[in-house]
Amino acid sequence: DTQENRKKGKKPPALLVLGLGLLGLIAVFGGFYQHRAKINRRIEQKTQLALAYYAPEVSDYGLTVKANRQRLKLAGQLPNQALRSNVEQIAKAAAPNLALDNQIEVIELPYTDELTQAQVQRVRNTLNQMDGVVIVASYTEGRVTVKGAILYAKDFPKIIQAFESIPGVKSVENNLQLHGLDVTSRIYFDLGSAQLKPEDIGTKIRSIKEFMERYPQKHLRIIGYADPRGQLTENQGLAQQRAQMVKDVLVQQGIDPKRLQVRGVGKRPPDVDASQPLWLNRCVVFDPFTNKPS
Repeated sequence: DTQENRKKGKKPPALLVLGLGLLGLIAVFGGFYQHRAKINRRIEQKTQLALAYYAPEVSDYGLTVKANRQRLKLAGQLPNQALRSNVEQIAKAAAPNLALDNQIEVIELPYTDELTQAQVQRVRNTLNQMDGVVIVASYTEGRVTVKGAILYAKDFPKIIQAFESIPGVKSVENNLQLHGLDVTSRIYFDLGSAQLKPEDIGTKIRSIKEFMERYPQKHLRIIGYADPRGQLTENQGLAQQRAQMVKDVLVQQGIDPKRLQVRGVGKRPPDVDASQPLWLNRCVVFDPFTNKPS
């Protein structure tokens, strides 16, 4: 009995060690798998975001993006080879370290004017979700006419290409206009003053107001400056007052104060040097930006 008990007493520790070892291996492999899965998800999200930005016209086709080990797989259906090639190039740029497995099928779908018209409107809606794009599009007998305004010149070819890739569209008439805020436009002030001049309220302030109304997703930094004479702390306060004055007038004209940020800098603007006239320092400059959701 004693020997048998000793034999039995030796087995549990060995089994316990073996069990703990197996659990350790499982934990290591499980942790590695989770880490790899997170990397794959990030690659997939990055690729999907790139496709949404550079090829918004493919959003209606439900393409799938799957990263697995050293391979990125694309799947789905597109109506022409040009779209397929464009998607492939975007995916390669988004995930350059992975081998691309492009299984997207090109299906030459039959189309009617009704189907093409519907797709034109879907593409228009997708493009209008882009930052700074406000457009309308009409379709008649193979021709798309695009009107509206965009904030960035680089979006011109992207918008035209999106409509050209729609089955049934033979030509695109581009009537888009570039309507950005002229950030070189500045409001200047008299020496020691934070008062706006009437002509600036009627021209420059109105232009800024129209910009903010046209692009409701935009926010605006209003930065005041002062010439270098005098005490830095006093100049700082004066520069702040100038920026605040511009904000107050914009708010009075209906712009949401939450979209306006003011800042005063008690010295000359960075692009004005000491050799230039002092009045160029007494100004407010504008910096539009898109507020990212928290």
